[in-house]
Amino acid sequence: MTGGTGPDLRGGAGQLMPPWLWVWLIGDLAVLIPGQISDERYQFAEYTGHGDIPGRLTAGIPYKLLFVFGIIAALTYVILAAGAVAALFPHLRGRWVERRFRLAGDDRDVIAEMQDFVGQYDPSIQLRVAVSGQQLARIYPVGWRKARIAVFLPLLALWYRDRRAAQAVLLHEIAHRRHGDQFVVGLGSPFTWLIRVWVPAFLLLVLTPIVVYAALGGGLLAQAVSGQGALELLRPAELLILPVVALWLAEFNADEFATHVAGPDALRHALEAGRATEAPIAARALTLLSHPPRRLRLRCATPRPAATAALLAAWPAALIAQLGLLIAGAFIAYLLIGQKLPDIGTDLLAGTRQFLTGNRILLITAVILLLGWPVLARPWDRLWSPRRSSAPYQPWRPYLAAAAVPVALLAVSFAPLSASYTGQSQAQDACAQLAAWNHSGGMDAKLRADSAAGQAYQAMTSPQDPAVAARTLESAAASALRDPPPGAARDSYVTAMTDLGAFARDVLAGRTAPAGTELANGLTSDEKASSLLAEQIRNCSVPVQVPSPAVTATPMPSTAPAPGSAQLTAAQLKARLLTRADLSGYAPTSPPGNFPSYSDKPACVVTLNDLSSASAPSAEVTQATAAFTAGPDGPWVEEVARSYPGQDAAKAFAAAVKTLAGCGTFTLGRTAVAGTESVRPLGSVNLGRQSWSAAIATQTSIPVTETLILAQEGSSLVALQVASAAGLPPAGQIRSIAAQAIALLIR
Repeated sequence: MTGGTGPDLRGGAGQLMPPWLWVWLIGDLAVLIPGQISDERYQFAEYTGHGDIPGRLTAGIPYKLLFVFGIIAALTYVILAAGAVAALFPHLRGRWVERRFRLAGDDRDVIAEMQDFVGQYDPSIQLRVAVSGQQLARIYPVGWRKARIAVFLPLLALWYRDRRAAQAVLLHEIAHRRHGDQFVVGLGSPFTWLIRVWVPAFLLLVLTPIVVYAALGGGLLAQAVSGQGALELLRPAELLILPVVALWLAEFNADEFATHVAGPDALRHALEAGRATEAPIAARALTLLSHPPRRLRLRCATPRPAATAALLAAWPAALIAQLGLLIAGAFIAYLLIGQKLPDIGTDLLAGTRQFLTGNRILLITAVILLLGWPVLARPWDRLWSPRRSSAPYQPWRPYLAAAAVPVALLAVSFAPLSASYTGQSQAQDACAQLAAWNHSGGMDAKLRADSAAGQAYQAMTSPQDPAVAARTLESAAASALRDPPPGAARDSYVTAMTDLGAFARDVLAGRTAPAGTELANGLTSDEKASSLLAEQIRNCSVPVQVPSPAVTATPMPSTAPAPGSAQLTAAQLKARLLTRADLSGYAPTSPPGNFPSYSDKPACVVTLNDLSSASAPSAEVTQATAAFTAGPDGPWVEEVARSYPGQDAAKAFAAAVKTLAGCGTFTLGRTAVAGTESVRPLGSVNLGRQSWSAAIATQTSIPVTETLILAQEGSSLVALQVASAAGLPPAGQIRSIAAQAIALLIR
């Protein structure tokens, strides 16, 4: 018996599976790798202090560890790209395979019989024999339209013992050739070899530092590192799902070809014969990255309509598994950084939508291939084999059923899921919010504050005692701040009420010098808020009128500057900075130099960046800075001391407070939204001529809390920032540090 005499298919059975390996290969080189390179560049910028995360965080061990994770994860893309590129050079692979396995022609009768059998299905395939080896047979390319089958000694023995099983082995390899799989699978495949080597190496390289760092402990940063580590650990699995499923389906397709020609029993015997050539357990486990388990292949050896439809839908369904891994990794990371469950749900929905919309081309390709494959199978087969197949067309029903999976995913990608991550969502019904604010008494509170501001202004410009009017204004401004209006007027409104409240407190404390500036700033912002509110009410047709402020922003008379307010030089400022001796447990460090530049409230980001800048805002201003750290998680203490000409220090103080008091919560990032920051005014800390403080919370990949204290004395302004990723010092200790800084400045 020299040949398989199954059905007369003149070239074999039709191909069951679409060429998922080629779909992945082209998509990998054209879309996946370029996109991931861009993502990795962004991550590297983040982890090295050149992105949205403050440099004082990235200077510690946690972010160095994350940088290592990023490099290791990036190697996964390198491996996939290398395997894909290597598949494009079949000539080189063919020569290497024949040298490596000592393959050569053989004129024995048994080889001639095998060659005759192979020639019935693909006469372009030549056999080469290995003098040793524990495999049966493997296809390998020697050109774009040329391939050879390496025959090993166990197959020669099987040919004599069970010829139908040996023919099934050869048919399996022929099917790979006729499907165009030999460029990615088969003997000497660089792609499958790289995957098998890289997976255990990756697990070792990533798991070891994660376990060590978690065991040593690291506070909030340790949690965040673990969360990011979970993402990095799952990333290769996400990337490998599609190619591994495509490799499995290529094997099932080759099994189906062998079953159709030689029968299911022959394939079962061939698979059982392959068990005798198996490698050790560890090697068999890694083989699962390119070959499905033998038991599963045995179960699928008998064709069943339901099983056929399931196999056809497996590759588009792998996208669901890939999405599941993405969701699992993101959920773990969100939990570890302390994000609230409602926000996690919003972000996961946004991520799901982004994933599905990003894979629409892949889904459309899957739909087209599944619906058209019964017709497209013949020209695809002809592309690789010179023997025209006369096999009957595959039945349409399994393909129609399988196409339901990518069609459903494509439909979900157009569903109205949340498209914005937490912090990026905008109010959907501004008019309804404005009406609710008015109904709750918001406009009445503004009118009371405006009236109190008018009375305070009159008291300041007349001989009467302004204390009564100041108390009324302080109460009215505080009440108005508790319920600011929505929309465009909110920032100006908050700034106005904050300035008016500060003016009232300064009047009560007898600090008349800054009071005039604060009142003027408050009235200016109040005018702007009234104008914006009037426009919002007009656009929304809300039944309420916005009266003009009780007083306009007429400049207030102020007292002369205090004695001793001459501008200090940079050297004088430097000599009056905090030192290590003033801060027990702290060590000097370099202040951060990378600042966010993108925000929905750019004035807030610009002001905060300026207060941390290593350079003075203008040539007329002198500056000196100092920075200290108590550890990689903080606290960090940063002092920026500036001296201004004339009365510019008071103006700079007023401008900074005016901006920051109205910031509230805003987004920030380098080129796009990467997190949020919030500024909560805390009021005066009774330092210097005038002072102001705020609690600042930054929510990026690592949450950071901060206390900012601004103090102005004479010609000088001090900005003291105490921040931490693991908990701030007590408020009294922070104020003591600020008091020490002011005491040094005015000595």
